[in-house]
Amino acid sequence: MKHKTRGFIAMILALCLMMSLGIGALAADGPDDSGYSEETPNTDTEGPGSDDYSGNPPEPSGDETPDEGDPSDPRVGGNPETQTYTLKASFDFTACSSVTFYSDENCMTQITSAAAGDTVYVKISTNDGYRISNVQYNDGSYKNTTKVSDNVYSFTMSADVVYVAVEFVKLYDITCNTASNGSVTSSVTEAAAGDSVTITASPNEGFEVESITYTPDGETAQTITGDSFVMPASDVTVTATFKEKDTKPEPPVKEYDVVVHEVSGGFVIANPTKAAAGTTIKLTAGSDFRHYLIGYTVITESGTKLKVTNDSFVMPNEDVYVTGVFGTYQEPADWHSIDVSCPYYCDVDVASWAYENDTVTFTVDPWYYYDYYSVGVWTDGGVKLSVKSLGNDKYSFTMPDDDVTIYVDYDYVGTYSITKDVEGDGSIYVRSSADKGDTVWIEASPNAGQSLTSLRVFYGEPWAYGDKGYYGYWDEAEVKYSTYWDAYYFTMPADDVVVYARFTDGATVTVTSGDHGSAKVSSRYAEKGDWVYITAYPDDGYEVADVTVVDRLGKSVKVTELSSDYFLFTMPGTSVDVKVTFREVDYGYFYDVSRGDWYYEAVRYVYEKGIMEGTSAHYFSPNADLSRGMLATILYRLEGSPNVSGYSSFNDVSSTSYYAKAIAWAERNGIVNGVTTERFEPDTAVTREQMAAILCRYADYKGHDTSVSYDYLATFGDSGNSHVYARPALNWAVAHRIINGQGSSVLAPRATATRAEVAQVLMNYLEAYD
Repeated sequence: MKHKTRGFIAMILALCLMMSLGIGALAADGPDDSGYSEETPNTDTEGPGSDDYSGNPPEPSGDETPDEGDPSDPRVGGNPETQTYTLKASFDFTACSSVTFYSDENCMTQITSAAAGDTVYVKISTNDGYRISNVQYNDGSYKNTTKVSDNVYSFTMSADVVYVAVEFVKLYDITCNTASNGSVTSSVTEAAAGDSVTITASPNEGFEVESITYTPDGETAQTITGDSFVMPASDVTVTATFKEKDTKPEPPVKEYDVVVHEVSGGFVIANPTKAAAGTTIKLTAGSDFRHYLIGYTVITESGTKLKVTNDSFVMPNEDVYVTGVFGTYQEPADWHSIDVSCPYYCDVDVASWAYENDTVTFTVDPWYYYDYYSVGVWTDGGVKLSVKSLGNDKYSFTMPDDDVTIYVDYDYVGTYSITKDVEGDGSIYVRSSADKGDTVWIEASPNAGQSLTSLRVFYGEPWAYGDKGYYGYWDEAEVKYSTYWDAYYFTMPADDVVVYARFTDGATVTVTSGDHGSAKVSSRYAEKGDWVYITAYPDDGYEVADVTVVDRLGKSVKVTELSSDYFLFTMPGTSVDVKVTFREVDYGYFYDVSRGDWYYEAVRYVYEKGIMEGTSAHYFSPNADLSRGMLATILYRLEGSPNVSGYSSFNDVSSTSYYAKAIAWAERNGIVNGVTTERFEPDTAVTREQMAAILCRYADYKGHDTSVSYDYLATFGDSGNSHVYARPALNWAVAHRIINGQGSSVLAPRATATRAEVAQVLMNYLEAYD
């Protein structure tokens, strides 16, 4: 009875002491009403103040050796067969809610005692604001436990009562203030006194860090040098301030000209045609069928010959002159050329040359709108050859000992006749008859040195005559010009017509330029179909503003920009006027958008129209992602920011946010949907397929027809990555060239859309529907 009496007295004293301290069930024995708790299920755990343990574990004495026959001994745990020993713990209840013992690493089987040699696992549940600093066990002397995970430790059980002591440290909160023009974050949200805390300050584009401080509660702010500070014994607030970078634009870099000399048999294109020293210049060459490229010669202004590697060279700090070197294929004695004379919308598939006595086969792909056509082959000496029809628009003839030309001519059967009247040195092709309402095309071909200066269509009774007649008809049909087909056309009236064309001497190219620069063309005289190059030379601090080419009939000719100062157009059948104007480089736009960037024109377009703004006074951030909320805001601005009452149905769109009214307007008009019925995620980057879907709904809202019958997405290998809901919108956007791929057969539907891409898409959309 000795052990039972002493254990009972100790239990009564411990219970009284715990009640006096307001501590409940520190040494519960099991799941009964005496102290078991579902929240804190440790079965032999003691806090400070128990009679068994009040700070340091008692040293075991010899008279406490467990009696195998007395199951009431606390070290036996009621199992004399296995001689298990009791497990006890000491901890601070303000820092810890429970300390529990387990027999397995996964903490599935809870125990209150263990046999000598067993591995015991200790699971510690800390309270908020505290962290474990040390865990030891005492079986007569202190020993370190082994850390298994953040809150699980282990040790090997001794043949005696074991006390586990847990020490904690208090944690203090770290609050980072929201900063303007940037953000500041901490590596942790709480830390103990003495911990090193890392701080990251991230300025927006165009800004830099001005200062970073931390302020302990009730104290003055302390400056953080570097990227970390030592945590005091107090909550702290971290603050970062940012200032705009003092980035003035660098003065224009001195650029030098790349001048390409013209040679017969081929051409050379240099890109760019004006560059700073150290720039790589890429050369591209082409030749006719009688010539081939041998190489390039690049000479500097001072006479130094530069090395060309892989069709490229490095620009020196002076002007250079590029010449293409072309060789001529050797022509056998019996080798002769084959030319084709075919009206518009006709194509003849035939070799460009053949040997004498070869059988030459060719196929005619005529314009669909004809009643019949004829084919003839003539030698340069005027001999008409025998042509054999092979069926299906295919023909053949035997090559003579002379150059030949294949002539294809159309004829039509219409109600009203079409008569040609040509003045000057040139010719026109037009059908001989047509019905009322037919579109009649006219091909005008001036001879060398000539240009088309008048093209008119008359009908009705003439009331006056000039030298050639046909100047005083009562009625005249409107002649229009197609830049796409580079041809003229009119609508046939219900009457016979006369097509009058006048050609005059000289198809010339006249170039003028405005102030602050000059321009030149590759040739002052050109034939129809020739390529004519325009090179602009802006003064320092200026750039090309506009390049226009207009023919003698007042029609605009398409100009292709090869680089910022190098342009190309195809000579029409008349003389042309080329005009190049310049403007001062406006560094007040954006430092991060240059004229050579692919998105330059798009950014300028949306900025000047007030559709998009910069991320700061001098930065556009073209490569930054655009958020869903900002896209809604852009369309809202595009619509004129109409009045809207109330707010959207999304619970993540604050009524005080800049995009609140825009999203409310877009939702009510069916332009935007949420990612769920309750969330819009306005600050999440918009994807390319989301952009297409939103813009397509906006087009529907504007009353545009967005239906597309053909599957344009089939040309993109990754179009299957798009979500089903977005595919009709993507197909519409691709069909109207509003969205293009990011490379060869790559649509990237789920990639985020950059600000530059959105600017380009908006410009494409507005130009497609304006």
